[in-house]
Amino acid sequence: MTLIVDTTILSNFSFARRPDLLRADSLERIVTTTQVMDEYQDGVEKHLVPLSDWHWLSILTLDTPEEIRLFNQLHQRLGAGESSCLSLAMYREFMVLTDDSDARRWAHRSEIPVSGTIGLLVQLVQGKAITLKEANGLLTVMREHGYYAPIASLDELIS
Repeated sequence: MTLIVDTTILSNFSFARRPDLLRADSLERIVTTTQVMDEYQDGVEKHLVPLSDWHWLSILTLDTPEEIRLFNQLHQRLGAGESSCLSLAMYREFMVLTDDSDARRWAHRSEIPVSGTIGLLVQLVQGKAITLKEANGLLTVMREHGYYAPIASLDELIS
């Protein structure tokens, strides 16, 4: 299943200086949207998030009237990045990767598979792309840069 990432995910891995991890063999195909990249670039220009190399990331656009209609509806309550990811996930059967609680709630209600930074870190450890110690270190860095994580360590999630 294709994974579509929003700005929160790109920002967390940028702060950790590990955007390369989203290319790990243990992960599915990862894509994003033009709206997400616009939000990310805006954050870079305002010095809110570090610049990272995302040249390899496939950037998708809203193509169908249904995708555009849903985007416009969602964008009344959610950011452009989250709205675009949810719209494409709904119509293209992607899994959404976001840490935005409102976007996650909408995905759950709409039966769209959803995960986030914690889920990605767990997958990376389970796929042996990084060690548990490395993942916990990345989580610490992300939290130091403002990521609200419901846990301080991945130890309890990985057996």
